Amino acid sequence: METLDNPQAFIPDYSGWLCDKRLEKRAAALFRKLSLSPSSSIQQLSSSRAEQKANYRLLNNERVKETQLIAEAYSRLKPLVKGRHVLCLQDTCEINLGSHKGRLKPDTGLGRSDKPGTAHCFKLHPGLVLDANSLLPLGYSDIKIFHRDEAMPTRDERKYQSQAIEDKESYKWIEVSQNSKPILDEAIQVTFIEDREGDIFEQFVRVADDKHQLIVRSRTTRKIAGGQKMYEQLAQQPVLGTYTIELPTDCRKSQFKRTATIEVRILQCEIQRPTNLKSKQYPESFELRCLWVKEVGGVKNPVDWKLLTTHQIENFEQALQIVEWYSARWYIEQLFRLLKKQGFGIESVELESGWAIPQPRPRLQRGCLRSAFLMY
Repeated sequence: METLDNPQAFIPDYSGWLCDKRLEKRAAALFRKLSLSPSSSIQQLSSSRAEQKANYRLLNNERVKETQLIAEAYSRLKPLVKGRHVLCLQDTCEINLGSHKGRLKPDTGLGRSDKPGTAHCFKLHPGLVLDANSLLPLGYSDIKIFHRDEAMPTRDERKYQSQAIEDKESYKWIEVSQNSKPILDEAIQVTFIEDREGDIFEQFVRVADDKHQLIVRSRTTRKIAGGQKMYEQLAQQPVLGTYTIELPTDCRKSQFKRTATIEVRILQCEIQRPTNLKSKQYPESFELRCLWVKEVGGVKNPVDWKLLTTHQIENFEQALQIVEWYSARWYIEQLFRLLKKQGFGIESVELESGWAIPQPRPRLQRGCLRSAFLMY
């Protein structure tokens, strides 16, 4: 098993990846500057006018391909996962550059936002890999970067409900999981961990197997074998056990520091194939466990998680392990916070082209990702 006490495992080495020693040297130098002084401003990162011009040339160089930078990151991860059980955390982060819309060039890889009336955004959907025992971050197993075209039809116009999963944006969950498998092939087990958006029947069927497991927060109740509703059956299950946790103050949720008592219930069930999913490649049902983690005591905004998992749960200790692994999702939220606000400040970037930030140009294989994200 590769040890994690060698810092070189977490430092990019672009030798041989960019096919030009000058570009490789410049990329390594930019990474060092980003590490020592995180900033979205090339001017602030550069110690001289000549270095500033060299960094701009690197970030806008057509020969620097996003596939090269991503592949270099994968190459460092592969030996680290050997012999380990790893967690692969997924989530989507929107990079909104609307505050610089007057500077940005049109048609350079930016698109519609989740917020109405904003069309200067792109999205990141990485697979962040952690050691399951220590929860130490190891690297990225996949990085999907995309934007929503401004001319994209509405859900109704696309007949979203009847679309194949491959044609939906939500396919990103399956795509990143499947792309991660060969990168993590030397791990002894892989658990993909996702929030409510990942609660997709097709993903459970296509991603899960003996080696690859899922822990996904439930988005809504489902019909299970026998015609019952999953949440109703879950509420009828006996309490498997209780535990306490210390909750910090969270002003966003009007939550004050307190000791929370948590009840745990578990339901083993077979979720039924959704009625709008008519493809015969999917079975009529899929077996999994639904874990209910609920705070008791009548407090405001109680902890209330319903987790779906393909892991076997035989006892209370195994149930707590699932809860702990799902709680590790906090790490990817911290990654996005560092990227956007408390570290790199990517939404303050003043480059004029969307392609020059971390955004791949569609249908082109040439240099696309002038990306501080992969170096950061």
